[in-house]
Amino acid sequence: MPETPPGPGAGPAAGKQQGAGRVLAEVAGEQGGSLQLLDHPVGRMAHIDRHPQAPKSAHDPLPELAQPIVQRALARRVGPCGRTHPGQGQTPHAGVGQPVHGLEAVSGVLGIPRWWPTGARVSVVLSHGASRDMNDPVIEFLHRELTDRQYLTLRFNHPFAEARKRRPDSMRVLRRTLRAAVAILASDPTAAPAHVFLGGKGLGGQIAADLAGSRVRVDGVFFLGYPLHASGKPEAVQAEQLYRLISPMLFIQGTRDRTCDIDVLRQTLTRVGAPTTLQVCREADQHFKVLKKSDRTEEEVQAEVLDGLDGWMSKIRE
Repeated sequence: MPETPPGPGAGPAAGKQQGAGRVLAEVAGEQGGSLQLLDHPVGRMAHIDRHPQAPKSAHDPLPELAQPIVQRALARRVGPCGRTHPGQGQTPHAGVGQPVHGLEAVSGVLGIPRWWPTGARVSVVLSHGASRDMNDPVIEFLHRELTDRQYLTLRFNHPFAEARKRRPDSMRVLRRTLRAAVAILASDPTAAPAHVFLGGKGLGGQIAADLAGSRVRVDGVFFLGYPLHASGKPEAVQAEQLYRLISPMLFIQGTRDRTCDIDVLRQTLTRVGAPTTLQVCREADQHFKVLKKSDRTEEEVQAEVLDGLDGWMSKIRE
């Protein structure tokens, strides 16, 4: 009897089988260090790993989905991290500016789950915060575990992180980079997701909200530690972008996050028109870390974040 592909949200049991749902497509740089989403001029396809029991068919999604990411989608759309630039064999457009930080590529990892594109076909794009890159422990954990749970999952670097700059890029550059990352997922219509969720940590969530507010169709936006105000200054709320959103929103906040007072956030969300959900992580800070004297572990907090995000996305699709 053929095995039935589980849908997203199938839970830990579905994702903990030997090798199930691990990251199946990676693109590595020429030096074999960082993972690249571009093949020209600084990246190349390294390998496509396949689940040993995954079915091989004429509609195998891996080549169709992975190759456009490397050779077409970002080579034209993200280009130098947010501007449009030509792929191989194309003529540059007049007036194109210089690459951001001199980059021609940003790094990223695409997690293709077993059985894709069958089932619910749900994708998640994870954006890192201002002080970390795509290898942030929380982002990396969610990327791996959501792929295990049958989500097509993408994490990537923004230009400033790729260039190892401390100061984030302008919102215009950040928004364009995220927009191009989302476009990757639809580069092959036969393997494109039916549902798209955007979000991230800190600044990453703000970028997702900015893009979702610019008439980009998404099923929901999630915030992992939303920076509602400056550290220790809850009286200076900055929430204008939330009022423009129409997509459902999930806020996962730590009680020790000094950039988001929980009570102030609750008051703010009463004025937001779109559906909102708040999940509070006890004793966690903005990076979802806990103190050594806490009765909780960071692994417990990360699992709580994962289950909250997975459960929320499942409810949105009901």
